[in-house]
Amino acid sequence: MASKKLHTGQSGDSTIDAQHDALIVRSRRLLAATDQTMLTLCAMDLYQHIREHFADEERLMRKLKYPGLKAHVDQHQGLILKLNAMVKNLSIEPNKNVAWSSFISDLTRNHIDTYDELLSAFLKQRKAVITQDPPKSLIAQ
Repeated sequence: MASKKLHTGQSGDSTIDAQHDALIVRSRRLLAATDQTMLTLCAMDLYQHIREHFADEERLMRKLKYPGLKAHVDQHQGLILKLNAMVKNLSIEPNKNVAWSSFISDLTRNHIDTYDELLSAFLKQRKAVITQDPPKSLIAQ
C-alpha cells in the first residue's frame, strides 16, 4: 500500500514529510477499520488530512514558483474529486475496502511516487543552490 520511496526527510521539506508519514498512518487505520462507524471516522480523518496536506503543498509550490505547479494541482484536484465521491458513498456503500485500497494505492504509488518525487527533486535542487558556498572570486573582493 505505502510508497516505498516515502520516508521522513525525503522531500526536502519537514512539514510535507511529517504530513506524508501521517497520511500513511491514517490510511492504514482506515484499511484496518472493522465496522462502519470506524470506517466513517477514519475516512473523515483521512479526508481532512489530505485536504490540509494538499493546501500546504500547493502553498509551498506557489511560494517557490515551482514549475510543475499546474500539473501537480491538477493531480490534487483529480484525487479530491475521487475522495469526495468515496466519502459521499460511505453511507450508501458501506465498508468498500477494495475501493479505499485502490484510492490509497493511487495516492501513494501514483501521486507521491510521481508528482511528489518531482517536487522533492526541485526542493532538493533549490536547497543545494541556496546552501552552496559562494565562488571564491566573490569572497576575495
